[in-house]
Amino acid sequence: MAALMLSGCVSKVTSIQQDLDSGLEKGEGYLLIGVDTNQQLDEIHISGWRSFILTESDLDKEQNYILFKAPAGEYRVRKVDINYFFGFRLNDDNWGFSVKPGVISYVGDLKVRTNRWSLIGEFELVNESSQALEYLEEKFPHLLSSRRVEYFGPGEDDFFRLAEGLQGGGES
Repeated sequence: MAALMLSGCVSKVTSIQQDLDSGLEKGEGYLLIGVDTNQQLDEIHISGWRSFILTESDLDKEQNYILFKAPAGEYRVRKVDINYFFGFRLNDDNWGFSVKPGVISYVGDLKVRTNRWSLIGEFELVNESSQALEYLEEKFPHLLSSRRVEYFGPGEDDFFRLAEGLQGGGES
């Protein structure tokens, strides 16, 4: 019964594929996360106010970014499944991020390096803001022109604010 209740709280992601700002519900934002891995992953579990499962089918095969709508709030990457039988739980505090309402919240690139045979994995949530901005400029220019991008992963970064000032011809 508990497993059935928990599975009802987890949503599979519907990644955005078209460059349209279809509008956001109150208290909702866009979440942008990159995934850089040395082998195909089965699932990435994100938990928080609402829980999500990112699957291999959500990834853009060329860029490895996932963009989707999510309720504003605090989240964290909880688990990376390599296949149906094996996964890694990420239990420390390095995996937290925020989604803010009304903006595109870039939360970092999840870098995963695993070795199937020794069952060892290395994981990092790395800020690659310049690459994320290039991805948005190429794939989602209309959305980018109507929504501000901000970094909400681990640490602090003003790159998007500075880039916006440079594009607008102003100074920060």
